[in-house]
Amino acid sequence: MSSNSALPQPQVDPLVVQEIYNSQLAQVLNEYAACVALTLVAYDALLTFHHQVELVWGKKGSLGSILYLLTLYATLFYIIVSLIFLFMNGPLWYISHSLMSRGNILGIISFMAVHGLLILRVYAISGGNRPITSFLVLALAARGALAVATIPDSQCTNGGLAVKEVQDLEQNTQLNLAGVDIAENTLAAVIDAASILVTLYYGRNSPGHALLGIPTATDLLFKHGILRFLIIFIWELKLAIGTKLIPSHFVDLDAVLQLCISTILVCRFVLELRGLNNGYDGTSGLEGSRQFSLFKDIGQRIHEDVLNDFALASHLTSATDIIDSIQPGQDQEGDPWSIRTLPQI
Repeated sequence: MSSNSALPQPQVDPLVVQEIYNSQLAQVLNEYAACVALTLVAYDALLTFHHQVELVWGKKGSLGSILYLLTLYATLFYIIVSLIFLFMNGPLWYISHSLMSRGNILGIISFMAVHGLLILRVYAISGGNRPITSFLVLALAARGALAVATIPDSQCTNGGLAVKEVQDLEQNTQLNLAGVDIAENTLAAVIDAASILVTLYYGRNSPGHALLGIPTATDLLFKHGILRFLIIFIWELKLAIGTKLIPSHFVDLDAVLQLCISTILVCRFVLELRGLNNGYDGTSGLEGSRQFSLFKDIGQRIHEDVLNDFALASHLTSATDIIDSIQPGQDQEGDPWSIRTLPQI
């Protein structure tokens, strides 16, 4: 007994205990965040489904409709796959793991679609300004390329390596991924900031029509458009800064919530723009002159579709057309979140 009592007791490193605790806490919080994100996206999709049928599904082949559906349902499917990966076992887990382990392909698609809608909005409100749009498209393409480039690093294997080599490889991989995350989030913040500035500039300088209670473009953009873009920008900026300041376990803890909120805000905005434009019967001046070659005609059709989907009808019509398009007794008041009272956005 005396010999056993003389044996040295194993010492537990407090740093190791804290690391294990942080890892488990981050996993639990990540599970809750994914559940909240799925609830929000699914509820909003059900709440606006009849408006989707009316305003989105009815415009088959429209670039805006394609990006809208890709944004909403790719995000929804991505969150579902994340939950399967977090909670379930068996065949479904292996399927979701194969998707998640490939650089979160669904998340990349969702992000690209969300910011694609923002870029289309910038293109429309700027009247088809190609230099601005080209800059944003290049920034989005660079961000997507960085996300795709990290897929091999996130899938690196350690077969046949010694323990020290494995530790060095994992450390280098984490450093590389952290640097890429900063670049990705910074590019996303640049796109969002540019969207805010361009929307603000053209919203304030465009000829709005404050007739018969119809809100001007400035009112519309300040009440909801700018606010929504600002929320997305601040969250992206927080993700970029947090990569350096927040412990590694908690860096991307709210990334799924950020994607969820961005999807809801942008998709709602697109629905309300389309609903508002459907309230006008005036001609936009975009139809009628289509004597182009095949490729020019395709480009012109895309240009017209984007302007009709993402620009305010008041920017594309004359004051006389707007007055004539208002139905007698049309209600201009109501809940700003209601699709039926879209002029109050």
